Amino acid sequence: MKKDKSGNQPPDKAKKNDTVGRILHSARKIFSEHPDHTASIRTIGNDAGLNYPLIAYYFSTKAALFEAVLVDISEEYYRETAKWLRETAGMGPEKGLSVYIDRLIEFNLTHPEAQRILLLNQVRVGESPIVPCYWVLQEFFVQWIHLFKETSSARAANRDIENFAHNFNVLAINYLGAGSFHAGVLGVSPSSPEYKKWVKENLTALFLPLLKQLLRGGVQNTDDKN
Repeated sequence: MKKDKSGNQPPDKAKKNDTVGRILHSARKIFSEHPDHTASIRTIGNDAGLNYPLIAYYFSTKAALFEAVLVDISEEYYRETAKWLRETAGMGPEKGLSVYIDRLIEFNLTHPEAQRILLLNQVRVGESPIVPCYWVLQEFFVQWIHLFKETSSARAANRDIENFAHNFNVLAINYLGAGSFHAGVLGVSPSSPEYKKWVKENLTALFLPLLKQLLRGGVQNTDDKN
C-alpha cells in the first residue's frame, strides 16, 4: 500500500470518514469556545483523542481545518434557515416571525456551536491577521439576505430589506451565540425558559414592526430604489 510523505499508510474510506468526523466534531467544539487565533490543533487533538500527525494528515494547517468547520456550519445553518423561511413564508408577519424565532432557538439548543463560531470570528482589530476564510462568514450573511428577499413578500426598497435581514441576523446570532453573557446580565441561565422568552420577546419587539413595514412597502428613505 502506498504511504504518504510521513510514512503513514492511508486509511481505508470508512476509517477515514470516522476520523475526519471526530476531528471536525472536536474542532467545532474548540472553535466555538476560542477564536481561531487562540485555538490550537493540539487542543483539538486532545479533545478528539487523536495525535497531531494524524490530524495534520487530513488537515495540513489550522487554517484548513478552520475553513472546513466554517464551511460546514455555514452550510448547515443556511440549510436550516432556508427551510424555516420557506415554512413561514405564507404565515403573515406575526405568526411567521414567531415560528421562525422558535425554530432558531430550538436549533441553537442542539447546535450551539454555529452561532458561537459565527460570533467569535467576526471581529478583526486594527492590523491583526484576518480570520482565515473570513469571506465564508460574510458570504453566509449575503446569501441569507438574498434568500429572505426570495421567500418574503416584502415590497420595500432593496436597501430597507437588506438592512432588516442583516440586522436581524446580527442580533439573533449575538443573543444566541453570546447567551451566557446576556443571560448573566439578566441574572438567569442561558438555557433557561426565562432567557429563551427574553430572546423571543426582544427580537419580536424590535423586528415585527419593521417586518410589517417592509410588507407594506417600507419607508422610501434611500436613493437606491432598485
